[in-house]
Amino acid sequence: MMEEISAVKMPNFIPSDPSLWFTMVESTFELAIPKPITASRTKFNYCVSTLPPEIAITVRDIILSPDATDPYSQLKSEIISRCGESKSQEIRKLLAGEQLHDRKPSELLRIMQRRAESHNIADSLLLELFLQQLPSNVQSILASIQPLTPQKASEIADKILDITPNQVSAVSNATADSELLSEIKMLRKEIAQMRRHSRSHSRNRQPRFRRKSPASNDDICWYHRKHLNNILGTNRIRTTSYHPQSNGLVERFHRDLKSSIIAHCQPNWTETIPIVLLGIRSAIKPDINATCAELVFGTTLRLPSDILTSKVDLSVPTDTYVSKFKALMQSINPISTSRHSVKPIYIHPSLSTCSHVFLRVDSVKPPLSPPYTGPHLVISRKDKTFVLKVNNKNVTVSIDRVKPAYVLTGSNDSLPSIPATIHKTQGELSSENEQLPTKPTTTRSGRHVHFPTRLITEI
Repeated sequence: MMEEISAVKMPNFIPSDPSLWFTMVESTFELAIPKPITASRTKFNYCVSTLPPEIAITVRDIILSPDATDPYSQLKSEIISRCGESKSQEIRKLLAGEQLHDRKPSELLRIMQRRAESHNIADSLLLELFLQQLPSNVQSILASIQPLTPQKASEIADKILDITPNQVSAVSNATADSELLSEIKMLRKEIAQMRRHSRSHSRNRQPRFRRKSPASNDDICWYHRKHLNNILGTNRIRTTSYHPQSNGLVERFHRDLKSSIIAHCQPNWTETIPIVLLGIRSAIKPDINATCAELVFGTTLRLPSDILTSKVDLSVPTDTYVSKFKALMQSINPISTSRHSVKPIYIHPSLSTCSHVFLRVDSVKPPLSPPYTGPHLVISRKDKTFVLKVNNKNVTVSIDRVKPAYVLTGSNDSLPSIPATIHKTQGELSSENEQLPTKPTTTRSGRHVHFPTRLITEI
C-alpha cells in the first residue's frame, strides 16, 4: 500500500491561487493507482509534505495540532483563508487595476473574472475596468463595436495586439531608455560628489596627521626620553592618527560623526544627521560592552529594522487586527496642558478670618502718599467682595484691593496711625514754660538767638 501511495506525484503549490492548487491536488488523489485516495489523514500528509517552508510557517499550528476527525479539510480551509486574497483585497485590486505588461488581454480578463466571481459584479462594470487596462489604440477600436461583452472584447484585443505588437514595445523601450538616462545622471552626480568629498578630506587630513620625527624635540633627546619611560614603566602616547585614544572624547566623536556623514554621500548632509546620530547612540562601545542609550535610558533604542523583524501574530484575521488598531488609535488623547499666560491671583488665607483690612488706593496718588488706607473694619465678606466701614460709610470693594490687618485692641472703624493732637490752654502753656529751664540766648560764636514762644515746647 505504501508503494502505491508513494507513486502519486503532487503538483507544486500556487501561492497566488491556493483554491486552484487544492483542486489540482484533489484531481491527483482521484487518479491515484490502484484506487483513489480518500483517507483524510493521507491527504493531509501529502499536502504537508508538498507545502513550501514559508506557507508551512503560516499554518504551523494546524500542522502541529491537526484535527482528529478531518485534518485535510481543516488544512485546506486555513491555507485558503490565510494565504489567499481576502474579499477586500480582491475588490481593491480589481478597482485599482493590473498592468497588462506582456500578458494577453484574455489572460488579464480571466484574472479579473476570478476576483469578481465571488462579488456578483455586473459584466458592464467588469468590461469598463477591463478596457481601462488596454492600450489607447485598442480602446478606440473597441469603443466602435456594439454590442460588446468582456469575452468578445478580450478576443478582439488579442487579435489587435497580435497584429500591432510594435507600438507597445516601442512605448516600453522609450520608457526603459528614459529610466536608464535618469539612472546614469544620478550615478554621475554621486561620483562627482564622492570626488569632491575625497579631495576636501585629503586636504584637511594631510597637515593634521603629519607625523613628527622622533628626534625633533628640543628639550630632551628622543632616546633619553624613551629610556626614561622604560625606567618609569610609562608609555607616551602621541597625538597622531595611529593613536586615537590620545585625542579627547569630543574630538573622537567629531571624527566619527564626520566619517559617518561622508559615507552617506548625500548632497544635503544635514538630512543624514538624524540617522547617523541614531547609529552612534545604538553602537556598542567595546570598552564598556554597552551602548550610549543603555547608559542613559537603561535600555536599547528601538531601531527601524525592529519593525520589520518584529513577530506578528498571523493567526489573527486582517479585518480583526485593523478594527482593533483603529479603536486603539481613536482612544489616544493628547496630554492636557495648562494655560501659562494667566498668572494665578494670590489671596491671603487670613482674609477669611481677619476683623480689619487695609484698602489699596487705585486712584491717582500724589507723590510720597501711602499706597494703602486703614485699617478698616470688615462688615461682611463674600467670595469676591468685602463690605468695609470707611469714613463711617459702608463701602463694597473687590477682594483684590484688600490685605489683612493685624490690630491689638479696639473695634473702631479706623484705628489712627498718627497720635491725636493734645489741645492745651494758654495758661497751661505758660505754666509749662515757667517750669522749663531757661534756654541760652547766645551761642558759642556770640550770635544772639530768639526762640518763638509757640515753639518752646518743641525744643
